[in-house]
Amino acid sequence: MKSLQFRIALLLMVGMVYGQQGTDAGDVMALQREFYLKTAKAVKVEIECPLGELDVKSQQQGPLAVLDLKNSLQHFEYRVSYTESNKRGELKVGGSGESSVDMDFTSISDYKKIFGLGESLERENRWRIMLKEADNLPYDLDIEIGLGDADVDLGKMAIEQLKFNCGLSDATLELNDPNPIRMRRLEVDNGMGAFEGVMLGNGNFEQMKVSVGMGSADLDLRGKYTDDADIKVDVGMGSITLKVPNDMDIRVTVNASPFSSVSLDGLDKEGKTSYRSKNFGAGKHTLDFNINVGMGSVEMELVDDAR
Repeated sequence: MKSLQFRIALLLMVGMVYGQQGTDAGDVMALQREFYLKTAKAVKVEIECPLGELDVKSQQQGPLAVLDLKNSLQHFEYRVSYTESNKRGELKVGGSGESSVDMDFTSISDYKKIFGLGESLERENRWRIMLKEADNLPYDLDIEIGLGDADVDLGKMAIEQLKFNCGLSDATLELNDPNPIRMRRLEVDNGMGAFEGVMLGNGNFEQMKVSVGMGSADLDLRGKYTDDADIKVDVGMGSITLKVPNDMDIRVTVNASPFSSVSLDGLDKEGKTSYRSKNFGAGKHTLDFNINVGMGSVEMELVDDAR
């Protein structure tokens, strides 16, 4: 996939050009497609939504994927395909185009207003994607949205790896049901948006990495763990809140600048940069945190598990 920095720069430049010159709204281009599983035993999914509203859900019956896509970007070209090779499927959903929306600069701090992302634009730039869930069908998911809103609820899908890049968006990732398999890695990259993760512990991940640039993230790490997990948190100038289940052993290493703010509620300090939960060793499993903070803030709170 293209780099997030390149896409953000492109959106900014296009926004400035159309903000000064103005343009008529582009025609809405709709695409509905269904893809069916053939002989694949695992599926790689890449979703790259440039802007608008992205909605990804799971379903127990039906095709492997059901797509209902709408775009009003100028010169937009859908890039959608599904192929299978060596018992592995690969679904790609993306496209390219230019912004076709008059810009409103009344609030520079509101990126949605800068790019005219009101209700009409989201209605004309809306992607609905349904993916089939099955215990014996593991997915490798790579989801990216540039600018807009994203709502991703993966149900009972078997996920072996998940990457979520939410750029300048308001994004929610829900893992309300336990992952039937062990996830190798869960990665979230939030540049300047607002990210919320719900019941992420149900991902049953071995490793998790969360990066926050100038945005914010609220991570609910409750859920069903079957083993220990390593969690790396990198914060630049943004903020992150971690809700951690109190029935786990928690170990934290912090590397923070003098300009940062770090609050680790309920943990005992062991060394200059290390912390542990009380009664360490009595928990179900161990969550090892490596937290790096520049000029941002990190807040950790121990909470009761919702299961």
